[in-house]
Amino acid sequence: MKKILVTGLVIVGLALVFAGCTEVTVPIPSNPEELCNKGWKDLIDGDATSAQTNFEAALEIDSAYTNAWNGLGWVAITRDDFESAFRSFSYAKQTIGNPLDQDTPEKQNLYFKFYMDAYFGSGLTFYMAGDFEAEYYDMAYGEFEIACKADSEADDPDLGDYWDDDFDYEWNYVNWYMKDGDDYYLTTWHVHLYAAMAYLKADTGMDKAVAHINLCRERVDEDPDFTAGDWQDVNNEIDRLMDMNPDPDMLNYPYGYPNIN
Repeated sequence: MKKILVTGLVIVGLALVFAGCTEVTVPIPSNPEELCNKGWKDLIDGDATSAQTNFEAALEIDSAYTNAWNGLGWVAITRDDFESAFRSFSYAKQTIGNPLDQDTPEKQNLYFKFYMDAYFGSGLTFYMAGDFEAEYYDMAYGEFEIACKADSEADDPDLGDYWDDDFDYEWNYVNWYMKDGDDYYLTTWHVHLYAAMAYLKADTGMDKAVAHINLCRERVDEDPDFTAGDWQDVNNEIDRLMDMNPDPDMLNYPYGYPNIN
């Protein structure tokens, strides 16, 4: 069976162009949201050190700011610093609460994204650590299962933009963050695939891996009738779907917000 490898983050950014400007004044961010926006932009540009500085500055203002903890977790992932990633995502999960408790649909949708960030990031950390300790694969698929429940695009894909209107980047975090118009979000289509991959790596739960694969097939208007006789069949189908890598506007979202306790 061909081994599936996670080779690390591939971050693609397009530089901002300031035409006709001889001097640019950049305001210093003064609140957690602005600091986190800057931190994510720095991370996309490959400047993890500056990203970390901005996320930490956001936490100095609000130590329970979920997006900043998620940011530090992803910074740690870029450095293969599993211990720091575990810790940051743990704090993120503690500070999210129930997204449905937010007082507007926009905030609910945004917090479902934070929820997915935290649990997918935690699951990916366990998945990567599984190359060193195989039992971590079992923990990875547990985190991915939780992330799959937070289907933040279900009711309205246009809600809860991560970034301000001037954020003119197109990017892809190894195929799990996608761009649709001006919205940047994590699609559960990719999380379902990683859940299937984690079951494959753990050599357990073939029926669950197949179920995740069929959810992916359904979302790209394919018949959800995949069956597997062995793990090689699962591996081949995962490879086929990963190569497909659909844009968000191709995906169907038939599921509503989950009840998260």
